[in-house]
Amino acid sequence: PDAAITDLRRQMTGLLHRGFVADAGRRRLPDLVRYLTAMAYRLEKLPGNAARDAVWTAQVAAVTAEYEQLRAQVPPTGAPDDPVARVRWMIEELRVGLFAQHVGTPRPVSEQRVFKAIDQLSA
Repeated sequence: PDAAITDLRRQMTGLLHRGFVADAGRRRLPDLVRYLTAMAYRLEKLPGNAARDAVWTAQVAAVTAEYEQLRAQVPPTGAPDDPVARVRWMIEELRVGLFAQHVGTPRPVSEQRVFKAIDQLSA
């Protein structure tokens, strides 16, 4: 559970920081609500789901580490359609799909899809 709490704090800091509305863009605000809803559900289910949560946390950590390497190579431009930023949002969608599937994602997302998107941008 400690790793999950640390992960949730990191996610919250990444989503809700000074200037987050400008960073995310108005069109992403409904997505932020979904992400927060998924986080609350994850936290609620954590006591009875710690082992599964740990597996999913490790999956998210793996794609996040690759994403951070990508960001070091190809910094985000800040444009609304920035492909590096899209990967970041894919990771948020992956979290929803893993930890709170009932919340739903706008399109299919998986660990493999995120890695593929990273690989395409790294090439």
